[in-house]
Amino acid sequence: MNVRIGGWRPGAVEKRISLVHLLQDELGVGLAAGKRLLDDFVEQGTLVVDVPSAEAAARLVARAGELGLVCEIVDV
Repeated sequence: MNVRIGGWRPGAVEKRISLVHLLQDELGVGLAAGKRLLDDFVEQGTLVVDVPSAEAAARLVARAGELGLVCEIVDV
């Protein structure tokens, strides 16, 4: 299962540190890996991450949405 984070909603405050923490929590990665994912997101403007289950994907989408991110569950 994959989740695409497509960018910040117009007018949203970019909460980059909160995004790193979210990625750490939901993907089970450390700080360095979370920061690399953030760097990839900033550089590319989008990020696709693999999540272990449908429940985890739904939780990531919901929490990312609360941060002002546009995201969706996708098949890649």
